[in-house]
Amino acid sequence: MLFRSPSLKADIDAWLRHLSGVDPFAELDVDPLRETSLTTREKQIHLWVSALVLQGEDPAVLHGLADVVTPERMAKGLLFFWDRSGGKASVHAAQIAGVVRSIARHWVKLGQAELDRLKARARRITPRATGMTTKNKNRLRPLYDPRTQQRLLTLPNRIRAEVTRVGAPTRGLALQMQTAVAISVLLVAPIRLGNLVRLTIGTHLLRGQDGGLTLVLAEDEVKNG
Repeated sequence: MLFRSPSLKADIDAWLRHLSGVDPFAELDVDPLRETSLTTREKQIHLWVSALVLQGEDPAVLHGLADVVTPERMAKGLLFFWDRSGGKASVHAAQIAGVVRSIARHWVKLGQAELDRLKARARRITPRATGMTTKNKNRLRPLYDPRTQQRLLTLPNRIRAEVTRVGAPTRGLALQMQTAVAISVLLVAPIRLGNLVRLTIGTHLLRGQDGGLTLVLAEDEVKNG
């Protein structure tokens, strides 16, 4: 069992509730997190505790978050992710290290000297920023061809023309048209998929007097506010 100490699970639950902003009078150093972000944080802290246990830590002595974010355990946990990534820095490990440091600073409230030690350890496992990843570069490489760019830009209209040509509406044709609209939106406004699927005419898509549509997203609907 990962959480032999009920107090550790209780501390994690309290930390997540704090991040959710459920208490309107709690002092938050950041904006309250959405449900998806809270789920991610929960998975990340579970991965961290699991890494410590796999590195030999006795789960029975991990009584709270203060016990899992010490500089000594930071080094031990990061070594697990270092080995797992083949002895090199990784974005995944750096993200988890960031969560650990955030807990240490804002929840456990370690002193500055210990925070500096955590920062130094996290830096060693954080990849240097060098632009897009190789995976993303490979995905975008076909668009270097102007002909491919043109096919992408005209794809929504070509889908619309094909749907209109067929005539009688069907569910399949409606889905094709929905795809065309989604591509059109993303070409001019690359919003998150979670926002895209929730777009509603009259709320997010407002028609002006000239017939044009304006995309409007409220601050509390986007991740970066």
